[in-house]
Amino acid sequence: MMRFTHVVRHEVFVQIRNVLIASGAVAGVMLVLSVMGWLGGIEVLNLWPGYDSVMIIVGLLITAGIFSELRSPGKRIEFLLRPATVWEKVGGKLVLSTVVVWAVVTAAFLLASLVGGVLYLIVGGALSAGEVFSRALADGRWLAVAWRTLGAYLPVHALFFFGAVYFQRHTVGKTLLAIVGWAISYGLVTMVFVRVVFGRYFSEDFPHSGARRFGRFEGPIGELDLTPQMWREIAPFYLQNPEAVRIVLSVAIVVVFWGLAVLRLRETEA
Repeated sequence: MMRFTHVVRHEVFVQIRNVLIASGAVAGVMLVLSVMGWLGGIEVLNLWPGYDSVMIIVGLLITAGIFSELRSPGKRIEFLLRPATVWEKVGGKLVLSTVVVWAVVTAAFLLASLVGGVLYLIVGGALSAGEVFSRALADGRWLAVAWRTLGAYLPVHALFFFGAVYFQRHTVGKTLLAIVGWAISYGLVTMVFVRVVFGRYFSEDFPHSGARRFGRFEGPIGELDLTPQMWREIAPFYLQNPEAVRIVLSVAIVVVFWGLAVLRLRETEA
C-alpha cells in the first residue's frame, strides 16, 4: 500500500501542473465569456451547464498523454523498471486521470462560480448574496452534477486510457477511429441480426412520415412499425429498464478496458 501511495504521489507531482492549467484556463475562459454576456443584461452566472463538456475534454486531454513515458526513449526504460507492479503503475495513472482530474475541474468550476457571484454583487445585481450564490452553484445541485458527470466520464475515459497505452503515436485520433470502426461494425451486425432473427415479421419498405423505415412488422403481437413499441414487445427488459442496462454496460466497459490496459502494459514490460 505504501508503494502504491508513492506511485500515486509521483504521478500527481508530474502531471498536476498540466491538470491545474487546463482546468483553470477553461473555467476562466467560460467565466470571461459569460461576463461579456452582461452587455445584453446583467444576470447571475451559472457555469455548470458546461461542466460535463469541460470535464470530459480536460480528462481526455490528460488521459491521452498519461503514458507519455512509453513514447520517450529516455524515460521508457526508467518507467518500465520502476519498482512497482503493473497494477500499481496503471492504478496510479488511473487515480490521476479520474479522481484527481475530476476534483481539480470541480474545484475550478466552484472557484469560477464564486468569482462570478462576487462580480454580480459588485456591479449591483438586484438579488441577495444567498440567492446569487445559490443560482451560481446550480441551485445547490453542483455536487450532483459533478457526480453524474463522473459516472458518464468513466466509460469514455476507459476507452481512451486503453488507447493511450496501446497506441504509440496519435493516441486520440487512432482511438477515435477505432471507436468509430467498432460502432459501424456493431451497427451492421445488429442490422443483420435483426433481419435474420425477425425477418419473417417484415414486409416491404414503406414511406412513413416522410422517411423510409426498415419495414412493417407483422407478427404475433399485431401489425406494428419498427418503432419502440415493437422493441418493448420483443426486448422488454432492455426498454423497460434502460437505466439498469446503461449502468451494467458502463461498468462492463470500464472493467474490460482498464483490464486490457493492464494486460497491454504487462505485454510491453515483457
